Amino acid sequence: MVDPMAFGCADLSFSWGDHICTIYEDYDQQMTVMLPFMSQGLQAGQRCVWVSSPASAQRFREALAGIGGDRLTLEASGQLVIIDEIGFYVHDGLFRPDRTLALGRALLLDGQRQGYLKWTAFKDQQVWLSTAEAQHIVAGQKTESQ
Repeated sequence: MVDPMAFGCADLSFSWGDHICTIYEDYDQQMTVMLPFMSQGLQAGQRCVWVSSPASAQRFREALAGIGGDRLTLEASGQLVIIDEIGFYVHDGLFRPDRTLALGRALLLDGQRQGYLKWTAFKDQQVWLSTAEAQHIVAGQKTESQ
């Protein structure tokens, strides 16, 4: 049986609602950490939400297929939801936190209606440092609905 509290990488586990932030140097390292995290949620029967740039989403889809994940079925069933970060955070050129929170709530409620009472979420954010060197910060969260 899959432990829904396991991170999917090493022997890490955490509590519902905990946020995990990882910093990685490149996309290979990102997939080394985040693919097991998302895979663990999928195997535990959770709704998994991936919010990122289209390029990052494509790399995730390819990595998931590489480990035998049937992403087409997962996406068609609603268990796996992949969302463009601009569409999730920005509307009419403006960031509106209330809209972003409403979208998150809608995803959670829709998942509940489909039988997914728990979810695993991923957000990929690229941060440019003063050295002009790209670092990536990844936030992951597992949530249990109330």
